[in-house]
Amino acid sequence: METTRKTPHGADEKRNLPAQVKTLIVKRRKFLIVAAAFCLLGGTLLARSQAATFSTAIEAEAGQQSGKIGAGPTSGASGNASVTFGGTAGGGTNPNPTTPPPSTPPSDDVKATSCTGAKPMPTAVTGYTIKKCEDFNGSGIPSGWTAYNGGGGDTVYGAGRQASQCKVADGILKQSQQTNGATCGMSSNFGGKYGYWEVKMKAYGGKGAHPVLIVWPDSDKWPEGGELDFFEADIGGKAGVFLHCASSKGGNCYHTTSDVDFSQWHVWGFEWTASSFTGYIDGEKWYTTNDKGPQMPGAGHLTIQLDNLSGRAPSATAYMDVDWARYYSK
Repeated sequence: METTRKTPHGADEKRNLPAQVKTLIVKRRKFLIVAAAFCLLGGTLLARSQAATFSTAIEAEAGQQSGKIGAGPTSGASGNASVTFGGTAGGGTNPNPTTPPPSTPPSDDVKATSCTGAKPMPTAVTGYTIKKCEDFNGSGIPSGWTAYNGGGGDTVYGAGRQASQCKVADGILKQSQQTNGATCGMSSNFGGKYGYWEVKMKAYGGKGAHPVLIVWPDSDKWPEGGELDFFEADIGGKAGVFLHCASSKGGNCYHTTSDVDFSQWHVWGFEWTASSFTGYIDGEKWYTTNDKGPQMPGAGHLTIQLDNLSGRAPSATAYMDVDWARYYSK
């Protein structure tokens, strides 16, 4: 067998080798070929294993980051950051987003945090100073407020008014009306003769319940003492105002309605002066009247009640939520 090698000068040099040496050379070549094959195979498997491990780590990292983004804000106003799911800013696509887009809470759920320096929402309502304010940030019925137990006559159904249906939690006064008629009604010391009242409120749930915001006479005389219902409605119906005549005959002296969806948060404002009554929704004028019939002879105070005028059980549990209430005077 002949072998060829390169000499230090680059010339080929052929020589004869002993048979034993030739055999060793052949075996060595076979061994090197087999070893190289195993190395190649092992390297491929190792590379695949490392790639899989690296891919898993990347996916886990991406999942964690997507989870952080997908959690979204839980309260307050939404930020200005832009997040794209299922696509990229450059126009590419991601057909398998790992989490759904975050849900942004409505901005009207952002709570008032302080009554200090509060002013009426309507810019047209001027000259008032805040006298009473409640944000319901405590854990129970606040000072100056009373939850009814019993009473209500034909304005309630079944089990009637029970203080247990009036609860304060998470910065909200929540009044409930159960299907057996058990419901909440509350009075406050937010009032005087004339002034401006504001309540941020929503009502929703079972039909048959009847939420109402009232300026009720301090004298407790009715109907001659008057009754100013600056929000009143059946759940599922239209929002209305009912200004009762302050006379022995009673009845409604002024009434109008609005198509606003009161199952959502709105600020209901009411101004009572010596010559007029004006209602506002979210700072926008709703109505005004100079009718003298509803003029109460004395002072009045705010009451918040989840009544029932239908004479039947609500179709499901009904709720009246109040974020805050305020009273201003001149």
